[in-house]
Amino acid sequence: MILGSEVPLLLLVAPEFARSHWTYAYQEYGLRILEFGAREDQIETAPPHQSALIYKNNILGISWQGQFLSQDFCRGPLGFQARRKVPRSSLLGKALGSGACILDLAMGLGGDAWMMLNMGYRVESCERYLPVYLVVEDAVHRWLNYQNTKDTGPNAAPASIPKKLSWVRHLVDARDFLANSKKPIETVYMDLMFSKPNAKALPNLAMQVLRNLLSHNILSDTENISLFNLAREVASKRVVVKRALREPPLAPRPTHSFSGKSVRYDLYS
Repeated sequence: MILGSEVPLLLLVAPEFARSHWTYAYQEYGLRILEFGAREDQIETAPPHQSALIYKNNILGISWQGQFLSQDFCRGPLGFQARRKVPRSSLLGKALGSGACILDLAMGLGGDAWMMLNMGYRVESCERYLPVYLVVEDAVHRWLNYQNTKDTGPNAAPASIPKKLSWVRHLVDARDFLANSKKPIETVYMDLMFSKPNAKALPNLAMQVLRNLLSHNILSDTENISLFNLAREVASKRVVVKRALREPPLAPRPTHSFSGKSVRYDLYS
């Protein structure tokens, strides 16, 4: 089931963008365009307790209770990561192994998939929440444009990720994708959001917003196990499950576990 498509979503834009060619690309997803604010840099956030997509400062993001959630592969931590190149000897790389292609069952904002691309994997990602999918598509579009920059200084476009991304993104429920997949899949990666928040510390902004937006649609333990079993059936090499460090394994007896300071990757092969 695709989430966020049940009712028309608001896309808030400045008046000068309301009838631009840019907005028509999003109408195919059923978004309702609404002029909001005087100028692009002064677009207000969505009303309290209501979420909406906002196009602000040339960035598409999700507005929820005064917060603005977006993604940026050009600058910030992910841009910096791309300039350094993540080795496959990293914790995630060890868990994923030497395979060439990864199926990411829960893309979210694409941070883990971006790291996999940086390690040289080909990646396919599934995302069932329409607003999150569109935010990532916008971030990828900005990254592709960024690749054409002539800047050769410290803010130059990252060179460790090829200009032609080996990243296919699907707006689909992972359960449907696995059930209907006809091609071989080497490795399946599962990051299903930490089901039990750490009571001593709030998660980062992205996790807080996504948890609240999807609070009624996060998969239950039974659904997660069902998805895991389906992944085991289709993966020819391994299934990797990302968990909070102190959470129990999703399924018993992982082949191996790779533990960091706050997360753990359980490998089933």
